[in-house]
Parts: sequence; C-alpha cells; structure tokens
Amino acid sequence: MPETAREYGLRVDWWVDERADPERSTRAAAAYLKDLYRQFNDSRSLSPPTTPGRAAIRRAMNATGGTTFWTCWKT
Repeated sequence: MPETAREYGLRVDWWVDERADPERSTRAAAAYLKDLYRQFNDSRSLSPPTTPGRAAIRRAMNATGGTTFWTCWKT
C-alpha cells in the first residue's frame, strides 16, 4: 500500500516507487513488522495484518473482543 510505504520512509509517486528497491523495501518491511509486533504483542499476528492493515485488524479485535488476529478469525 502506498500510504504504508510512505509512512515507513519510502518514496512512492508518479516518477519513483521505492517499494521496488530491494534494500529500501526490506528495511521498511522490517520496521513495519517490528511495529506490528509492538502493537499486537503476538508474532503469530504478524502475517495477517499485512493484508487487511492494522486498522482493520484493530477494529475486528475491538468488535469481537479478541486479543489476537486468530481469535477474531475464529469468531
């Protein structure tokens, strides 16, 4: 997602898309996963939030009362 890429310092515009740069995108992805771990405090929840996004996972957790992505998925 362009917004998430920009949040982690990547340039994404009409002329440049640093998501295609292997080194920069890997560093951004590592920072993103580190932040996800801090937010959800569960390494099993790192992969699924990359698809729907952190806000969607947080809303699902609040709506279901789940404490991890996986508990929300089961309900």
